[in-house]
Amino acid sequence: MNKRIYYLFILFFVEMLLASCEDKQAKPPIVYPNNTVIVVVNGGVTDAYTHVYTPQHVKFSGDTLSIYAALITGGGNACDGGTIALGMEVYARRAGIYTLNNYNQAFTAEFGFCSPNSFAYYTDSIHTGSINITLLDTIRHIVSGTFNFTAEMQQPMRNGGTETISKGIINNVTW
Repeated sequence: MNKRIYYLFILFFVEMLLASCEDKQAKPPIVYPNNTVIVVVNGGVTDAYTHVYTPQHVKFSGDTLSIYAALITGGGNACDGGTIALGMEVYARRAGIYTLNNYNQAFTAEFGFCSPNSFAYYTDSIHTGSINITLLDTIRHIVSGTFNFTAEMQQPMRNGGTETISKGIINNVTW
């Protein structure tokens, strides 16, 4: 009789173990559309938010890659919302990792449609980051890579705080 209880207990334990494994499914990876720039802004635990930008001006000339992207925000009337911009100008002739600073500069800015207030943050020699250009195809005109940076407020006043851009993705952006 004790063996029967022992086997029932083991069978019950194995069944519970298998049942708990069935419920765990891997999350599918996030797939972003081509020709987009994606970032996490202020990547802290409580205030992080993700933006998907549309490239507005992308250019590769000589040894300079310029990427300017925008996100239009809006609400119920014409004065709700504005533009959130992101840009980088990098001196790069090929794929690789480059430092974002006052030489290879990056910025993020916010402009209100009906408000005189605008805010612009730029990298400099102290507030830096990096861009890893994984694809720079000058024949097919495609660039891809990842980036992150911390930038200091420059407008409306200098030393007005910082903004952190993390987990940036340049996803098959064309020019």
